[in-house]
Amino acid sequence: MCLLPLLLSATVITNVGDLVSTLRSKRENEAFSVVGTVATRPAAASRTFILVDEANCAQFFSRPGKEIEIGDLVRVTGRTKAKKGRDYTAVYAHCERFERLGRRQPPLPRPASPSELKQGSLDYQFVSIRGTVSECFADEIAPDYIYVVLACGSETIFATTRSGAIDPSRLQGLVGAEVSVCGIYSPHAGGARKLTHRMLLTTFGEEAFTVHRKPPPNRFDTPLLDPKSIQNATDVLMLGQRRLSGRVLAVWRSDNILISGQDGMLHRIKLNGVPPPRFGDDIDVVGRVETDLYTINLTHAVWRKSTSTHATPSEAPQPTSLSHLLVDEKGRSAIITKLFGKTIQISGKVQDILPSPENGRTILLQGDSHLISVDISANHDRIPPVRIGSQVEVTGTYIVETETWHPHAAFPHATGVTLVVRKPDDIRVLAQPPVLTPARLTTAIGILLAILTVILIWNISLRRIAERRSRELLKEEIAHISTKLRLDERTRLAVELHDSVLQNLTSAALQLDIARRTSIADAQAAEPHFNIVSKTIQSCHEELRNCVWDLRNQMLEEHDIESAIRRILRPRIGSVQLVVRFNVSRSRISDNTAYALLRIIRELGSNAVKHGKATVIRVVGAIERDVLLISVSDNGCGFDPENRPGIAEGHFGLQGIAERVRHLNGRLEIRSAPGQGTRVRIALATHTPTMEQEHSP
Repeated sequence: MCLLPLLLSATVITNVGDLVSTLRSKRENEAFSVVGTVATRPAAASRTFILVDEANCAQFFSRPGKEIEIGDLVRVTGRTKAKKGRDYTAVYAHCERFERLGRRQPPLPRPASPSELKQGSLDYQFVSIRGTVSECFADEIAPDYIYVVLACGSETIFATTRSGAIDPSRLQGLVGAEVSVCGIYSPHAGGARKLTHRMLLTTFGEEAFTVHRKPPPNRFDTPLLDPKSIQNATDVLMLGQRRLSGRVLAVWRSDNILISGQDGMLHRIKLNGVPPPRFGDDIDVVGRVETDLYTINLTHAVWRKSTSTHATPSEAPQPTSLSHLLVDEKGRSAIITKLFGKTIQISGKVQDILPSPENGRTILLQGDSHLISVDISANHDRIPPVRIGSQVEVTGTYIVETETWHPHAAFPHATGVTLVVRKPDDIRVLAQPPVLTPARLTTAIGILLAILTVILIWNISLRRIAERRSRELLKEEIAHISTKLRLDERTRLAVELHDSVLQNLTSAALQLDIARRTSIADAQAAEPHFNIVSKTIQSCHEELRNCVWDLRNQMLEEHDIESAIRRILRPRIGSVQLVVRFNVSRSRISDNTAYALLRIIRELGSNAVKHGKATVIRVVGAIERDVLLISVSDNGCGFDPENRPGIAEGHFGLQGIAERVRHLNGRLEIRSAPGQGTRVRIALATHTPTMEQEHSP
């Protein structure tokens, strides 16, 4: 590809900073030619590397066909192109040419802190962030990307990389490790997660991650959490990964568990994609420490069966009502937390049964004019079927749902309460629903409505059948009319051949007979007759060619006569100037008249160029008192109309025009003189007889 015009363009982008601005503005097809130093080795799968220019601006580019090394000074030339997805459009720098210029000291990433990134001084710079890997997950919105969560003290930074650029299992193995991650800091990255702006570091390849402190070979070698050492909530954020041991008190939504620790405290555990344990299991758990200001919890956690037994005091279920859980002593709506983690027993009516994750079920239970969610996810396959409308007694662990606390945030809210069923016999049916329930009555009404709908659809179907039959009859009528039109067209063609080609061939045969008889006595005297025969045959050839052309073109379907005249004349007159003013509606002219009119104008235009050597042809048309007036004039050499050559000399054009005008009951007037051009005037009735009528005996 020749890129010289691109390099000479006045608008070519010559530095990485301007290129970044162009990509952010989503401007396509912008030329660029930038010089910089390779900062990272191209990732094997993504074919992407980081280029840093003199101003320390950084940008990603696709790897060229040749191998490159860190520290290579290169020129990358190309254009910006758009990549369109189902619900997004991205503009990227497409490399069209790659040139190695030499070697330089490899650029080193600038160490940065989250606070420096948020200030904006390191936008689109090659930087590195140091922190502890607390989580690694594939993006459920954009599956091509993997997110690595870095805990940097009390701050959090997200490092993102393409899934094909690095082995995901390697990143999972870095959870708990202290690493440095180098890449480009883009404050406007984040896609649909708009609030990750100024928290996202984009990188590619395994070389972007440098491990300073490896995670424990066994995640369960993580230090044990000591709640007594925590003085306030901010201390929690500095703990990172910790381990807990305890007994499972509840499992809900398939990834949440509540355990009673060795110290007797309650801890919520959010699992990281692993199957949950069962109620009563003794387990060890490792995860990142967080708090909701009520309890100290673990998130992104994994677990294993504990080798030790954690005794928990057995307690009898405490009977209660929903009013005691959701209303305070003054009758105000309030979430009562003193029973959190306790085993309670309530009765109520099943209002609904909702699906929950992992094919579980949630029962919506009503009692005392209040509702509570009963989570049966951990035992959904073992609990006897419960129907809507049943009166049930439910025993389970009382859970208060809360938000996680973060610095500079308001107090976490208690978002609701859930009763978690521990084992299959925790649900006991007290009474089955009545036979005639609102749901069943609704079903009966629905059936009646369905029957009425079927009757209505049947009536509509009958009407559509009648309409379809009417359309079929209409198609048959259209086919009949189309057949008649084709017959009319064949008749018209037969008339054309009879009036032109057949008569000319008859004339040629007569001239040939005369020439034959004359040549016996005087061969030289027969020469003019042979010339006439030759011209006659040429005229027949031209006429047949015109007939074939007329059959193949769509001139009669033109809605504008003026456009049809231009289309039929232009192939015959070439570059000759053509002026057409034909102020006549196509609907005012019959097909026979329109066809004859176009043939006449074509013949006159051809004669003007072929015999008159004209450089300008004018065609004018109008209707006056139901008479179509046509004028065709040119600035050619002209001729003497009284002494013009005719059929005897092998010229059939004007004779054919005169015959067409006569068939249409029109008048023909020819005005011309040598050196003064030619003007032909024709007057035709706007409605003429059909071909069959014109040639009927």
